Amino acid sequence: MNKHCSSDPRLAVAMLGLALAGIASAPAEAAWPFRGKAAAAKPAPATSTLRRGQADPLAAARAALRTRDYASALKLLGARASTGNVEAQLLLGLMHLNGLGTAVDEAQAESWLRKADAQGDGTAAYVLAALLHRQHPDDDTTPKALLARAAAAGYPAAIEDQKLARLPLGPEWAGLGDAQLRLQLAIYSARTGNTAALALLGDGLGKLKDEFGAGLLAHAVAAGSVPGAQYLLAHGCDANAADSFGVTPLMLAAGLEEGSLLELLLAHGARVAATDSAKRTALFHAARADRTAAVERLVKAGARLDATDLRDYSALDAALAVDATHAAATLRQLGAKALAPHGSGSSRDSRFDPARPGEIYKGWPTVALAISRNDGPGAQRLLAGGADIDTRTPQGDTLLHVALHGEAEAHRARRQPTELGE
Repeated sequence: MNKHCSSDPRLAVAMLGLALAGIASAPAEAAWPFRGKAAAAKPAPATSTLRRGQADPLAAARAALRTRDYASALKLLGARASTGNVEAQLLLGLMHLNGLGTAVDEAQAESWLRKADAQGDGTAAYVLAALLHRQHPDDDTTPKALLARAAAAGYPAAIEDQKLARLPLGPEWAGLGDAQLRLQLAIYSARTGNTAALALLGDGLGKLKDEFGAGLLAHAVAAGSVPGAQYLLAHGCDANAADSFGVTPLMLAAGLEEGSLLELLLAHGARVAATDSAKRTALFHAARADRTAAVERLVKAGARLDATDLRDYSALDAALAVDATHAAATLRQLGAKALAPHGSGSSRDSRFDPARPGEIYKGWPTVALAISRNDGPGAQRLLAGGADIDTRTPQGDTLLHVALHGEAEAHRARRQPTELGE
């Protein structure tokens, strides 16, 4: 049996964190993480017991998780878990385990996972096996029993681990040769600032990119993870690396409320003049996110107030288009000029008005508008009501791109590896 699974406790927690992303974003009838780990294993039964045509009782909670509205997800899952819903118990346990919307609480996590395990949930048994083996590395009796239960329930990763005579989620399990799993672990570790896990992943972290071309540094910045960003910059990640849409880490940092990441990136040579695919500089991103301190800092660093995007908008126009009144006032004080006419728009307190979204959002699906304005509850209601998670904006951006690179309240909205709608 593998005796190295618990060599780094934080790595084990990072590995466990991957489970939530697959469950939360998958449809109810296929809510299984690590689906690619055991291709030869027999198909696992779904955690959900929904019959065809039956409404998913966790639809609202899943929508909340997809939009990173963790406070609502905790409330919704808690209500369902207390009535015995096994999948709600599983998800609630994973949220407590990974500190989503709450502090990390392994006791609460274990309590809910045990309830789900008692109902025969293979995922819960598998995660419990890893958790308990990490907590008590010299006692593998209970973890072995849990692994056996998970395998008997048809959980693919448990079946594979039993075949290889190892306990789950250790560094050898991660494989580090499994490219997709290595990428998922690296992203999660970057976002949560788990530098020990990043160190175990070895060299070449700067070359890892997600399907949208975003590197680990972008994920760390988007999540507001100063430790993650510091580690990655110290280990060769490029402060100016752009994703497939031209978005740089500095642009993401410009949308954050707290300015330490912006300062960190500027200190590492991040270019204020870099533009994304819409020709927007970091100043545009700060303006649209209504971040006055970021606006002032970027202008001080040399950002041009007269720069224009593809729509011939200035940064001030970009702020006015989304009713970012504080940023607009600051830009005016700094000498910026509006180049396009703007109506009164909707109040910032109303989040968004689909009938009057502003020229820059013309033709956007309502759910994309909600996500771009960080209206978690609104996006949650739309997704629960049938909005298409795979819809795109007229510019071709997916909802994942809108959520990942949308500038409003980014650091509070992103705490997990995101696979919106997968």
